[in-house]
Amino acid sequence: MKMGTMSHGSKRLVVAGAILFLLGLSQGAAVPYFFNPRMALSAHLTAVQSATAIMVAGAL
Repeated sequence: MKMGTMSHGSKRLVVAGAILFLLGLSQGAAVPYFFNPRMALSAHLTAVQSATAIMVAGAL
């Protein structure tokens, strides 16, 4: 499916998912510097997985 044939709501979901994915990746780079690295790792994984799910929902 080309990006031009997607509805406006689907495009917004894909873009929001991509932004969340990039924020999750940047947080993953900073995990060792947090006070509680295990919780930071959990937040990083949650952000990346949720972003992937949002982008898939937008694409479908």
